[in-house]
Amino acid sequence: MYRKLLQLARHTAVYGLGSIASKLLAIILLPIYVHYLDPADYGAAEAVLMLDLFTVAIVKLGLQNSMMRFWYEQQEHGKGDVVIRAVTTVMTLAAFVGAGLLVAFSQPLARVYLNNPDKAEFIWIAAFGVVCTTIYSTLTSIFRLQKRPVSFLVSSLLNISFSAGFTILFVVGLHWKAVGLLLGNFMGTFVMIPLVGVVQRRYLVPSFGQGLLGAMLRFGIPTMPLAIANQGLTLIDRTVVARAAGLTELGYYALASKLAQIVMLVVIALQMSWQPFAYSIKDDEEARATYAEVMSWFVAAIGWLVVASALLAEPIVRLATRPAYFPAAQAVPILALAAGVYGVYFIAAIGAGRVKKTGYHIIVAVCALALIAARQIIDGKLAFESFVLS
Repeated sequence: MYRKLLQLARHTAVYGLGSIASKLLAIILLPIYVHYLDPADYGAAEAVLMLDLFTVAIVKLGLQNSMMRFWYEQQEHGKGDVVIRAVTTVMTLAAFVGAGLLVAFSQPLARVYLNNPDKAEFIWIAAFGVVCTTIYSTLTSIFRLQKRPVSFLVSSLLNISFSAGFTILFVVGLHWKAVGLLLGNFMGTFVMIPLVGVVQRRYLVPSFGQGLLGAMLRFGIPTMPLAIANQGLTLIDRTVVARAAGLTELGYYALASKLAQIVMLVVIALQMSWQPFAYSIKDDEEARATYAEVMSWFVAAIGWLVVASALLAEPIVRLATRPAYFPAAQAVPILALAAGVYGVYFIAAIGAGRVKKTGYHIIVAVCALALIAARQIIDGKLAFESFVLS
């Protein structure tokens, strides 16, 4: 078992390097961004990025989870490639449908999320991002199935490098402000799609699964509420902040969430390695013991990381930004804790996937949303206002 745990730790570290590098680069470039963008610009970019991630969570149809589960099962029957091709085909089509809907409803969406229907071009950029993000994440997730963390890392680092270069060009060189920040994020991914596509070209043959697609959708769709709820909550809170307090306050919130991402780095890294690792264990007794061991080590590590994030938030904000952004530090501790709790749930939820009872995810997601809604009704105001405005 410990040999397997060491393998999980190695893969988690390698997968996490890409995320860590991107977050560290974002922190390094933060003084540049806050110099050229005021909090309102930064807040607008954050709202659009969250809309992009929310839409991506929907158009994926839970099929990446299905691919992780069914590939190991169908590989024994010589149908592993069929699973990947079906997922790639359907998710690509769904991405273009989702992007088309964003463009079609760009003005009302800009009114809701940005308080300004004249900013429809921001929604168009989000549509471009939906297509790029969905296709790129699908292609690179194949590296995880193949247990090729180094290839995944190289792709991530190249993506980060391209995105950083485009962002600096658009924000610093061309002074495009929020539009430049958004386009820079997505252009790096756009450039990487053909590069990764060449490596994974054997899986780019259109296919609808030879009878497997229905089973994969029945497995994957019940996992969607968790992803949608997670991204939906981040979208909703930013929308409420923007509408109730304005884009400047959203800029504070966006900066705080970026600093809290140091905790999410560990969560994301484990997510990328956890599913292939967990499903690759054939024996149920061995799986039960291994899952418990992973949970124990993760809770211990993430707890210390949350504490460190809370203690270092204010000095980091003061060092990396300018006075206009200083109020953001007060929201970092609670956001870091939320990221850690999400990681704990992700580890625990693998049991439902193992026994193919993913319907439980719907119950959990609905209960979580109900609790959040009840808290909002009882409080009558956004909790973040008490951090920043008091």
